[in-house]
Amino acid sequence: MGKQRGIGKPGAYAPGFLLTKASYSCSIEAYYNCRRDSVRLTDAEWAVLETLWGGERFALGEVASALHESMGWNKNTVYTYLTRMAAKGLVNIDRSHAKPYSAAVTRDDCAGQERRKLLERVYNGSAGELIAAFLRESHISREEAERLRRMLDEMEV
Repeated sequence: MGKQRGIGKPGAYAPGFLLTKASYSCSIEAYYNCRRDSVRLTDAEWAVLETLWGGERFALGEVASALHESMGWNKNTVYTYLTRMAAKGLVNIDRSHAKPYSAAVTRDDCAGQERRKLLERVYNGSAGELIAAFLRESHISREEAERLRRMLDEMEV
């Protein structure tokens, strides 16, 4: 029998990544938690979080039922996502509760992170360019335009 590979050992495999020499001393949870701000959410992770943001705590069956309707997933798939997202620091699992699953991150924090990434990646940090692109590509009413002007005035931009 060969060497046993496990978490905390160089080259140990965990779902989604291979631990490097620089990170092998961390647990999977610590590895993801210390890098949570740099995690890019997948569409599937957004779907899970959207469900969890809809309340305080959920049982596995409740989450599975909601995601079966929207994503077509079965209970095992949902459980896999929840445990992997918990390892990333995105989901809390408190097994002392009948409803152990909750979001560990807020929608506002995730949306803000996505906006910052888009702004940097596509518009080189220029918020004006981002807004101009949206306005060029979509029609807004006079009321919406006026509301934008008021918002900019209030922000003293």
